[in-house]
Amino acid sequence: MELEDMTNEPWQKIAVYGIEGIYHFFPESSFVPFVAVGVGANRYGLGEGTIHSDINNCA
Repeated sequence: MELEDMTNEPWQKIAVYGIEGIYHFFPESSFVPFVAVGVGANRYGLGEGTIHSDINNCA
């Protein structure tokens, strides 16, 4: 098996997803308490055309 790197394919694929929100209880007063909430996820892996993924696919 010949191993070669695909030049037009990134060697890593990374995606980041997230959403955040903030709520002010008394926006007109001099003291403004708030609550902040957020959720998110990271996804990462090797690109399809890398040497490492070719080796793993043959095993």
